Amino acid sequence: MTSHDDILKILESGESRQTEFKRRLTKADLKKERREKLITRIKYMTCDNPFEGLFLIGIEDIAGIEWEVK
Repeated sequence: MTSHDDILKILESGESRQTEFKRRLTKADLKKERREKLITRIKYMTCDNPFEGLFLIGIEDIAGIEWEVK
C-alpha cells in the first residue's frame, strides 16, 4: 500500500508516462473493451521499467489544475 507521504510526492509530480490516476474503477471498467484499454495503458506505463509504473485509484484529476484524493 502506498503511504500518505508517498502519495503527496506522487501528486507533486502529477501524471506522466509512468503515472496514472483514476478516480475509481466501476463495473463498466470490467467490460471487455474498457478492461483491454486499462491493461494496454498499464503495459505502456511499465514497458521501459517493469514494475515501475504507478496506477493510483482514488485520485481525481480536476481540470489538470489540482488533484482530489478520495
